[in-house]
Amino acid sequence: NWNSYDVQYWKGKYNFKKETLLKFNVSPVERVWLNDKPYYHYSANPYDLCYAYHFGEYIYKIYFPLRKERRFIHNDSTILQGYDQLTSKGDILVITKSYKDVMKMYEYNINAVAPMSETIWEIKQWEELNERFLNKFVFGDHDAAGRRFINTISSLYNIPGICSPFGFPKDFTDLQEEKGDEFTTESIDYILNRLNYG
Repeated sequence: NWNSYDVQYWKGKYNFKKETLLKFNVSPVERVWLNDKPYYHYSANPYDLCYAYHFGEYIYKIYFPLRKERRFIHNDSTILQGYDQLTSKGDILVITKSYKDVMKMYEYNINAVAPMSETIWEIKQWEELNERFLNKFVFGDHDAAGRRFINTISSLYNIPGICSPFGFPKDFTDLQEEKGDEFTTESIDYILNRLNYG
């Protein structure tokens, strides 16, 4: 069950809508077992929250947002996060690096998907997505890992890449958190115009 700590993290910090979390199958976790051994047990600790992203029968990604190490555990690296929530067709598809950014982009009416991590670059559904969406680009963080992600995806699939400018928050969700809705909308327009998609 969702509690006040969960609400503070998703709504208070990032202003996610409840409907978005339900659509993308995000839920709080009470217990995690890893290789048949207890790994996590919820203890009402606001500094060790845990959430499950559910991608299908027995396919999960576990997210510990406040940990410094091992923040993610998943059991299928081939999953393309956000794929099931895409519209059937569209003008724009963004390849980004996190499920959280996918969900936040959805709240701004942007179709987006993300590999399971910044170091997974193969998108097995690419040919299909290339037909469904007119314009594609990759959006990543402005750190070393983000630039490597952008350059690799851009090269593999021959699409433009862009990162948030220096001086801006590192990723899309942080941009909305720190700058608010109006600034985020203006930034989206700026990016699309820069890519000649506006």
